[in-house]
Amino acid sequence: MAKTSSNLAKWVEKRYLFLLDKFKDQEFTFEEAFNLLKENFSDSYDQAKNIISELNKAGYLETKPNPEDKREKIYKLINIFAFPTSKQELINLLKRAADIIRTRVDYTFILILLFYKAYSDKWEREFEETKKKLLEKSWPEAEAVKEASEPVYHTFNFPKQYLWENLRKEPLRLSENLSYALKELAKLNPHYQDIFTQFDFYQFTSNPENNIILN
Repeated sequence: MAKTSSNLAKWVEKRYLFLLDKFKDQEFTFEEAFNLLKENFSDSYDQAKNIISELNKAGYLETKPNPEDKREKIYKLINIFAFPTSKQELINLLKRAADIIRTRVDYTFILILLFYKAYSDKWEREFEETKKKLLEKSWPEAEAVKEASEPVYHTFNFPKQYLWENLRKEPLRLSENLSYALKELAKLNPHYQDIFTQFDFYQFTSNPENNIILN
C-alpha cells in the first residue's frame, strides 16, 4: 500500500470519497472517472485530470498500464478506511495517524478508532466460533447464525449493523454513522459508556480546522 498524505484539498477529498463510494475496490479508466465527476460536480476535463494527479501524488491511487491499450492507464483507489491486514499496512496506517496528529487532531480519536475496530473483529471471531460449534451440534444454519449473534456469546454487545465492515460500506457517511454507532454502543455496553459518549465524529469532522478525511 502506498504512503498517503493528509494534505489533500477539501474539494479533492470530497471527490475521493465520492469515487471510492462508486468504484469501491474496482478498477476504472480516466474516462469513467471523468464522466462521474462531470455529471455530479460539473468538473471539466482538466479538473478531472488534476484530481487524478493529486490523488496519485498523495498515495490514494494505484496506477498501471491498460493491457488492451498501452496509451491508457487503469486506476484503483486505495481505501484508507480498510484496517491493516499485514505488518506493512499497519506501518502505513500509523504513518497516516502521525500525519493526522500533526494537523491538530486529538490523538484520542485515533485510539477510539483502533479500539472500535479491535472489538468489532473480536465480535466476528466469537460469532464464527459459536456458529461453528452450533453447526457441529446439528443446528440448522439459519438458527445457528441467529443464535450466534446473541449478546450472551460475546464479550461486547455489538449489533451487526455497527460492525466496522458494515460502517465503512458508506464512505460518504462514515463519520455520521460512526458517531451514531458509538452512542448506541454506549447504551448497549454501560461499562464503556464514559468512553463512547465523549466522542462525536460527525461534529468533529465538520470542523474545518480538523483536516481529516472522514466526512
